[in-house]
Amino acid sequence: MLKSVSEADIDAGILAARETKDWSLLPLLAGVVGRGSREQTGRAAEALVECAASRAADGVIQAPAFERALSAVLDAATSQGLGPGSGVLTAALLLLTPGARAGAFGRSGEHWLGDASEAHRLALRRAMRTLPGPRGACRAFELIARPELRRAAAERISQADDPDEIHALLRCAHLGRRPIRRTACRSRIDRMASSRLASLDGHGLGRQAARGLPLWLETIGAREPDQVAALEPLLAHPDGVARLASVLLGSGELRLDQSHDPSERVAWSAMLRLSVPEQGRVCCLDAEARQSLGRSPHASVRHLARRLPTRGDASPVSLVSWREALARRPAEVVEHLGPPVSEGDPGAIALVCRLGLSDHMLGRLGELLGGGEPRSASQAARALGLARSPDAAALLASAAEHADPRVRANAIESAAARSRRWGGEPHPGNPDDPHHRPATTSIRADLLAGRTPAGAADRVHAMLSSDDPDRRAAGLWLTERSARELKPIAGHRWADLAARVADAARHAPSPRERQRATRCARRMLAVTTEA
Repeated sequence: MLKSVSEADIDAGILAARETKDWSLLPLLAGVVGRGSREQTGRAAEALVECAASRAADGVIQAPAFERALSAVLDAATSQGLGPGSGVLTAALLLLTPGARAGAFGRSGEHWLGDASEAHRLALRRAMRTLPGPRGACRAFELIARPELRRAAAERISQADDPDEIHALLRCAHLGRRPIRRTACRSRIDRMASSRLASLDGHGLGRQAARGLPLWLETIGAREPDQVAALEPLLAHPDGVARLASVLLGSGELRLDQSHDPSERVAWSAMLRLSVPEQGRVCCLDAEARQSLGRSPHASVRHLARRLPTRGDASPVSLVSWREALARRPAEVVEHLGPPVSEGDPGAIALVCRLGLSDHMLGRLGELLGGGEPRSASQAARALGLARSPDAAALLASAAEHADPRVRANAIESAAARSRRWGGEPHPGNPDDPHHRPATTSIRADLLAGRTPAGAADRVHAMLSSDDPDRRAAGLWLTERSARELKPIAGHRWADLAARVADAARHAPSPRERQRATRCARRMLAVTTEA
């Protein structure tokens, strides 16, 4: 039939099909693709693609007609599609929808792609790089999973710079959930193209594109600054599902903003991801953020806000989050805690002790011992008692001569604890220290080490008989804690010590001292009974 039709009439029919998208002209186009000249075949194939795209948008495709047209295009692509700029190969790639490749329209596109010769594959890769329009970008995203087309498809995606093409990619971002596509995009799309594909105007995105944006950013492996810049406009997007999708990829600061979302589902999801360490990252709230979240209208958000640690928080609930993060990425936790430890933050130093990170913080703890405030230095001395490194012993020995008595006491106590735990000789301390705290700590360290301090019973008796309430309290602390070790060396002075403690339990001026003396007397009685 086509032989009786002039080329001018065929060209007119192809032009009419492209302008009107009339499905009734599909047999004519299929016939031209199968029997026309090379130029007419290319134009007819392109017109066929436009007709098929129009019918797909309307949701109606007549399977027999489409099957005939697809078969004609694939046959023509096999027989004459190797020439440069051939439109038939472009049409074949655009017509190979997932349904067509799966054989839903008769001939299987997967079978056709798999049986293509190497020459045809080279031509297909050349055509893939120049697929036109949004449909071409989406088809490249679909076919990037095929090894023979992977590089060419990645190059086509990297060239997408038209807003319509990028929005089309966002609308089909769900294809990136397949690991093979995600891996191909991250390995084949260079960093410059990735930054350009992530530079999107979130304010102008439609509903479907906004919902696909977070998954698209994750698929191409966009850098964190690019992710934050692209996702920040979604904080005020009118579509709640889009805001919820952005929570999946938001950073810590962005999720703090998302946790104030008017939708409880969005706010709760953001808080949930803040409360669970992700990739070893621990989110710590400052006091202002905690107070703000504590006033949230959503009860679930207020509950999760109470679980989030503040900087240096060592509470039992926060320790769960810290330990999960430490198990995943210990180096990042150490880096996170380093600056607050250097500042002498008491909570951060307590966390170092609870997490067993003293060996990783030797330098910072040593700096606190040398030039920190007395409170920070005393906590640093306590933390060094948990370190196994020999350098910790040297630091504690120097801290035992510190000007502040609390630092000296903690250093002596930590050195003794470290000696019991890891071995080695502890610092001997100074029982004659003018301040009661390091003096009592030195006596106790000697008793626990099995040494007999000279005149230990007389020193304790003198403390219990002192007029200074702080010194008497130190004597009660030492007697109660070291009763078992003190009794064998006290001899006949044990009764004198017991009498002083009993007198304090009855006649001490303050209720707190009487309670402490009563507790000490009970301990001494228990030790005497055991003997």
